[in-house]
Amino acid sequence: MDYQVLVDALQYVFGQMISEVTPTMECIRETAYTMQRPSMVLKPKLSMYENQWRALYGENLQEGLVGFGDSPHMAMLDFDVQYYTRAK
Repeated sequence: MDYQVLVDALQYVFGQMISEVTPTMECIRETAYTMQRPSMVLKPKLSMYENQWRALYGENLQEGLVGFGDSPHMAMLDFDVQYYTRAK
């Protein structure tokens, strides 16, 4: 029996399976990363402050953790940056 044909067939099948699973695994990895972001875990309160969006965790600007941005998304990203900056 020519085993090379069998080896080639198995490599093809497993290659197809891996190429189909890889994007799904990447999506799961990205989702897990997103769910661990400080803004997702702490859930700061979003509001407008003057002309920018504000993501505030805590009672006020002096005692709490805050991020600002031109959109809710940018405020949450800035909140994450402030969290990691403060943690140093």
